[in-house]
Amino acid sequence: MNHLGSWEEFKVVMDLGYAKHSNWFVLHQVSLKTLLTQTNPTPAMLNVGRGLIGSHKLGALVPKRWAKRAVTRNTVKRQIFNVFSKFQPKLQIEHAMVIRLRREIKKTDYKSARSTELIKKIQDELHELLAKAKAQ
Repeated sequence: MNHLGSWEEFKVVMDLGYAKHSNWFVLHQVSLKTLLTQTNPTPAMLNVGRGLIGSHKLGALVPKRWAKRAVTRNTVKRQIFNVFSKFQPKLQIEHAMVIRLRREIKKTDYKSARSTELIKKIQDELHELLAKAKAQ
């Protein structure tokens, strides 16, 4: 698995890809075939496409407005990459994906930024989301 590197690459996937939703996350996904059929490909499209041959590319987007504490944002990102690595063999090859947090994680809802309840909730949401992507 490769990571999306620049904001332009994230933007390409979010603009060209289709979206799946769960309660907490949005998954934007674009295939290599879609990137190759663009009439005027940008350098960012070519970069994303180059890394997709025979593998996946993943980006995690966790805005500060939805997860105020850096510890929480880092926990969410780690869980995204962790769950994705377990799901990767089941997913379609040659797809670029951006998983984006779309709901606030309030400090008052969980006793700590790395609580087991929070991690379990994040993992459950990601499993649900990636199962939808697998069904596509």
